[in-house]
Amino acid sequence: MLTPHKKVIWFAVISRLFIILLSVAFNFIIPDHDADAFRSPEDPSDKEKSSADAFVKFLFGGLVHWDAQYIIHIALYGYTYENCLAFFPLYPMSIRVFAGCLYYLFEGFMSHYSVIVVSSVVVNFITFIISASVLHRLSLQVLRNEQLAYKAAILYCVNPASIFFVSAYSETLFACLTFYGMLKCGNGSSKNISVGCGLPFGLGAVQRSNGIVNIGFIVHEKLRCFFKFVIPDTVTKARRFDSLLLAPLLLVAPVVFLISLVGEVILSITPFVMFQGYGYYKFCIVPEHNLPDFIVSYAETNDLRLPGTASLKPIVDHKDHWCNSSLPLAYTYVQDHYWNVGFLRYYQWKQIPNFLLAIPVVWIILTHAYRFAKQHPRLCYTLGLWEDVPYPNSKVNHTFNNAIMGGFFDFARKEGFPTQFPANKTPVTVDVLEAGFILAFVMLVFCFYMIIPGFRGKYQAAILVRVTVSVVIGAILMTSNFGQAWEVGEVTTHTAYKAGTKEEIRATVGVKLGLRSLNVTLLRAGDEKLPGEKIDYNERFWWTWDQGRFGFGPYAGVLQQSFRQAQNRGLPLPILWVVDYFTIDGEGLRYGRHYRTAGWYAHIAMWAALPCWFLANFLFMSVIRYGAYFTALTGALQLLACLLWAVIRNPNPLIIPFEDGIITTKYGVNFWLTLTSGMACVVIGLVILFLDLRYPDDIALFFGRDPLADYEEYHLSKKLLLLLFEYHLSPCVHRRGGHPESGMIELVSSNSLNTEITQPKTQFVLKRRTTVRVAQKSLFRTPAVTITAEDEDEDEMPLYLNIPRPRYVCYKHLLLLQHVEVAVRTMFFFSVSYMLNMLT
Repeated sequence: MLTPHKKVIWFAVISRLFIILLSVAFNFIIPDHDADAFRSPEDPSDKEKSSADAFVKFLFGGLVHWDAQYIIHIALYGYTYENCLAFFPLYPMSIRVFAGCLYYLFEGFMSHYSVIVVSSVVVNFITFIISASVLHRLSLQVLRNEQLAYKAAILYCVNPASIFFVSAYSETLFACLTFYGMLKCGNGSSKNISVGCGLPFGLGAVQRSNGIVNIGFIVHEKLRCFFKFVIPDTVTKARRFDSLLLAPLLLVAPVVFLISLVGEVILSITPFVMFQGYGYYKFCIVPEHNLPDFIVSYAETNDLRLPGTASLKPIVDHKDHWCNSSLPLAYTYVQDHYWNVGFLRYYQWKQIPNFLLAIPVVWIILTHAYRFAKQHPRLCYTLGLWEDVPYPNSKVNHTFNNAIMGGFFDFARKEGFPTQFPANKTPVTVDVLEAGFILAFVMLVFCFYMIIPGFRGKYQAAILVRVTVSVVIGAILMTSNFGQAWEVGEVTTHTAYKAGTKEEIRATVGVKLGLRSLNVTLLRAGDEKLPGEKIDYNERFWWTWDQGRFGFGPYAGVLQQSFRQAQNRGLPLPILWVVDYFTIDGEGLRYGRHYRTAGWYAHIAMWAALPCWFLANFLFMSVIRYGAYFTALTGALQLLACLLWAVIRNPNPLIIPFEDGIITTKYGVNFWLTLTSGMACVVIGLVILFLDLRYPDDIALFFGRDPLADYEEYHLSKKLLLLLFEYHLSPCVHRRGGHPESGMIELVSSNSLNTEITQPKTQFVLKRRTTVRVAQKSLFRTPAVTITAEDEDEDEMPLYLNIPRPRYVCYKHLLLLQHVEVAVRTMFFFSVSYMLNMLT
């Protein structure tokens, strides 16, 4: 059994892998926005690209845009431009040091740029896991509640800004240092300089500009210790002194406290001051620079200032330049000069969409801050300097649950899907995972639709169709796999309420069957009111052993245990009556084993369909035909899941009798959605395959690919053409085979192409490789020039351009398939490892 802290660590790892996988997928699905933003100049000596570099770009190409370009540039070349001073050095230095270690391993195999990119992702990956662990410990220290600390860490792992925590951005390391500093600050002593508190905040100040504000934590904690410990101790000692001569000794503790406070503040601010001094020395004092030509050329092209240029006369005469300021801080000047960032400048009409996105979070923060201040006004007035902070045993802990989430959880009681809501009497199963998947895909669709207006013409409609279909299929795959409505049934009847009582109630009894569990609901339908009872139950019973949230074993057992526990808890008789029909075995009158087996195999089929859907989206960006194959395979696996559920689940009709009615089940919304999605995927795959064979140009444009991407320009001379013709072909005959280019090049000639050629009527046919010859669409090209017998230099006269080179094309496809194979094997390895871990 994993402890909550280990669960947080594992969840952090899995969430980072999932975010990276999403970034890879959507980096292919969504074309990059061509913004006028900074891009680090490429080193001409680093032009050679290997397959490893291509694979790094495939995996992490979407994580090095916008501000990440500055981070990568600083890690590669240092502070070469003035605008780079807006990005502080700790994270780029960490990347550079880590890349230095990796480069010895990958030298000659991967370029320096690719090593830097990999290092940036690895550093953020590791620091995020550490930050999640530290946040859990910090939450335990502050909240003193294991459940709340665990939820806080889990929510941190799925925060809306998760993509920035895996990209080459500074947020991850800054969060890690801030959390660690706060943790150590809470454990600090009022009498000594706490290096564990001041050093993380000091490093945070050279990680991001707002890290300097963290000094407030040090000052607050020291003042709290001063009012809570130093003053009471001093007063106590003063009462014991009989002579005024000993009074100066009372100042020892306050002086030590003051020295400790000043020492920690200096420790925190020193790295920031050192970086500002470095920037001033590099750009304002050093008279010249020694930079490569491509760095200088990029600066001249984009009007960027290089080190040493501040001594030039136009800048010296510019009084507003930061080098001429009495307090030379580059950050404010750079933000103002290069990005027009200043006080209240962000509040513009064009930023209204961003304000709307922030309103929900801002509203939650302000609402609960107001409620906390209303319940603890004195604590807010004094800033907690001499009052104890209330911990979650007070009623303020339930304010959020009761006021904000109450309506949502009440809704979940009817529909059967997040966690346990302690304010209600019965445990309510609310499937957070299912709700999270739905919300995630809705957000994805919303984000896609926001960027679609940036495209023009027919491609806008193509993007709209592709995005909508792909996201809808993915949403159906996830929600149906974890959904609870593969089969449903309901009846309204009179029934006994609980064992040992005479009360009868009129209630609606509902059954929802999923691939992994059974849900039974009981809702009052009549006017009967039992004292102290709220007849609104929603109980979930799992088919399998307790193997974790994602675990699904082949053996049953936990259902029997849950059924016995439900009997001991005294659940209402209608619920126990229904669950009894789904226990395992039981003289042939129980249906649990059949439903468990059907769910087990259907669950496997649905899990197999998910990576096929991912691979289909990847392959549509490169090899459309393979994308069509995987789309059809995705649909076939969904249809297989429906078939397995329909055939295995119920050999005999399921009938659960009640006093004045019976429960019979029918296929639910998850079954029909999966069936519809499966048939749609098969049809879409076949249609795309047909279009790829008959209309390759049109389907390539629909998916945003160049129709001639598989062709490479080179020349066929007259002599080579004659040799090719005489050796492989005969006049006026189509021949396919023997030569590596057969099946891709055809010669049709009205002449025999012998020595008498003066005006050859040769036409070249460019064909794409296929096994369906009749359905193949061809691209026709005519000779670019006219060949005459008087040409002196036969071998240098080009006859035709854009002839495909099949060896080169096959190499590209083979390289792509190797990358796909590595990705599939990696996903399979992690899946098998996780399942074995759950089983053991």
